[in-house]
Amino acid sequence: MNLHLIQTSLVRDNALALCLEYKSDDDTIVLAGEAITGLLKQDYEHVLKEHSIKVLLEDAESLNLSSKIQHFEKISYEQFVELTVTHKKVITW
Repeated sequence: MNLHLIQTSLVRDNALALCLEYKSDDDTIVLAGEAITGLLKQDYEHVLKEHSIKVLLEDAESLNLSSKIQHFEKISYEQFVELTVTHKKVITW
């Protein structure tokens, strides 16, 4: 069980596509920083609903996107730290 942290823009980088290709069913994906803006695109929203996707709440709020990405679970930094402890490995994309 791995934790994937994606911070780069989903529009300008293929990190998410690579992550989805290599992730296992029990892995968790956390989007942070610029990666959150990609959730505004309907094609990403549709594809990502099938996966365990979490969004850092503080980053979503700082980008003023919290209310626009309601389909994804938002987590605090404290919850993110808990995920890093409970997962076998953390992979940053």
